[in-house]
Amino acid sequence: MSSRSILNLFLIKHLLHVYLESCPVDRSKTSIQNLHKPFKSFMNLLEELKINCDYHENGWKEYVNLGQLLDHINNCRFDPKLRVLCDCGLIIETNDLIDHQNNCNKYL
Repeated sequence: MSSRSILNLFLIKHLLHVYLESCPVDRSKTSIQNLHKPFKSFMNLLEELKINCDYHENGWKEYVNLGQLLDHINNCRFDPKLRVLCDCGLIIETNDLIDHQNNCNKYL
C-alpha cells in the first residue's frame, strides 16, 4: 500500500468517524467496508487540485498539486524542522538557523 493510499484511508476513516455516519446521498449507514474505489478520472481531478502547503504560514506562498503534496512537504525549505548544513559544519534546523548565524564564528 502506498503512502498516498494510507493517507487517503486515514482521512476517510477520520471523516466517517467525525462527520459522516450516513451517506449524504441516500442517508444509508456508511462504513469502510461499503465504500468503493473512486473513478480514475475523479482521482486525476483531485491530484491536480491546487492547495496551500502545510508550511504556508512559514513563508511558502505557492500552491501545490494535491498529488504532489507529500513529496513537497518532505522537501519544503519552509519546514521548520528541516535540517541544513551551516558553513561552519554544524547541521541545524531551519527554525534555529538565523539565531545560529548571529552567533556562528563563520558569520562574526
